Amino acid sequence: MVIGITGRMGTGKSEIARIFEKNGFTLVDVDQMGHNLLRNEEIKKNIKETFGDYPFTKRGIDRKKLSKIVFRDKRTLYRFNAIMHPPLIRELRSIIENQPDTSHLVVDCALIFEWGIEKLFDCIILVKCNEEELIERMVKTGRTEDEVRRILSVQLPDEEKLDRADFVIENNGDLSQLEKKTIDIIIGVRLKNRNNS
Repeated sequence: MVIGITGRMGTGKSEIARIFEKNGFTLVDVDQMGHNLLRNEEIKKNIKETFGDYPFTKRGIDRKKLSKIVFRDKRTLYRFNAIMHPPLIRELRSIIENQPDTSHLVVDCALIFEWGIEKLFDCIILVKCNEEELIERMVKTGRTEDEVRRILSVQLPDEEKLDRADFVIENNGDLSQLEKKTIDIIIGVRLKNRNNS
């Protein structure tokens, strides 16, 4: 069984993925895969050719500096995505396709629908929250409001994802409410999986 958790940044996807992990699912974190990919020599070469020396330090790529460049405008973000997304999609597809049928994976991936990979999943959960809450959460992580709005502008709006998701979690409450909603879904997907096998 492969569960996809998707939604815009700041909605609480990672927290939900951790709840799944605590309940016996193997977590695949696509953001972490992206961080690891930034250590790949071919990727570093492509980033240097595209964006110059600014995001580099003696130890490799400085993700904060890279973020300042990448999220400056849509054009630079698309150029960055053209470098990063194809190898990420290949790696994710390989992980999912090479899992034993008995395994239970949960994949934390903001771009399931944008990448057109929904067929890889048995079930997709969309996590959403109101935009002001989302912006407030992201500003607390050190991003500016402008930067957050630019990032959101290149992600599909929730309205376009609602009909394509199997479950929707509204995350405008506290952590205990989020955990309860998530546990209810875990019980539901396990029952569905048991009935289908």
